[in-house]
Amino acid sequence: MSIGWGQDCEDGVEVELWGECYNIEETT
Repeated sequence: MSIGWGQDCEDGVEVELWGECYNIEETT
């Protein structure tokens, strides 16, 4: 079973959660 870890998430802008990148910059 291969999970796509190690994606090119922007450090400080995006976080990697469950193999997906989430943008955390737009928090209002």
